[in-house]
Amino acid sequence: MPVNLNQISWQNEGSKTLPFTPLFFQTLLIILALYNIKEPVSVTYLKLPVAIGILTAMFFLQKPFHHPVFWGLWLGYFSILPFINFFSAANHHFVACYLLLAIIQYTLTSENKDHILRFHLRFILMSVLVISALHKLLSPSYTNGAFFQFEMYMDVFLKPMKVLVPGWETAIQENLAAFRQLKIQNPNTAEAMQLKEPIRYASAIAKAGSWLSIIFEAAAGIAIFFKSHNRFSHLLLLATVAGVLFFRLESGFLAIISCMALALAPSNGWKNIWLFCFVILAAMVATGAGLR
Repeated sequence: MPVNLNQISWQNEGSKTLPFTPLFFQTLLIILALYNIKEPVSVTYLKLPVAIGILTAMFFLQKPFHHPVFWGLWLGYFSILPFINFFSAANHHFVACYLLLAIIQYTLTSENKDHILRFHLRFILMSVLVISALHKLLSPSYTNGAFFQFEMYMDVFLKPMKVLVPGWETAIQENLAAFRQLKIQNPNTAEAMQLKEPIRYASAIAKAGSWLSIIFEAAAGIAIFFKSHNRFSHLLLLATVAGVLFFRLESGFLAIISCMALALAPSNGWKNIWLFCFVILAAMVATGAGLR
């Protein structure tokens, strides 16, 4: 029997409470595929059969996006890396696993399906953001700005500043050279490393950035969990996404966040905003412009 491409339910109608579910499935599928292409750890003999199963399910199941087998195969695929090398998996790898479990439950349930999926999306977003903020709050080196400042000096944070601030790139290159030199020295000599400020008031900027990150992540997580229909909650989440992207190009993580926010969008306008964010972030993942 020939495969009918019309069986792939890209444009199924969403429900009244989750009208953008089909678009959510599409964006999630795209970022999962991109993430696995970019994943540094490859176990071909395990991944190949699962990948074949995923593609087979996608083309031969009547409605693959609403079938637990399709998402179960994805979960199996994503479970390989934590078992092989737990500490090499990115944080959003585990977020994707939880999200896939939630979708499997959603596709297996005949009643209150939207309520279940909406709760999981809100809970995942809240957990990720609030736990991140709490982790930072409990770290003295983060709250006093030392960690943020060091990462800034080492070209990890605030990469866009290289094109905005004259002399930033030169200072960063000198710091990286000093760090490389320090690493090859005998640690018993107690040599110190002098780092150059890429911008005036760098310590104040680092401390302000640290606290803004904590405040916005906690506020956005709590707001999106309790008031996911509220436009202000999405505005807080959008500000958090923009801040994280500017401070550190976490494109893979933010693409999954945008994907979940799209499913919870309170209006067509917010759906378009989150879809545009997703397109930018997914393109960054695909081209290597951001972190996986």
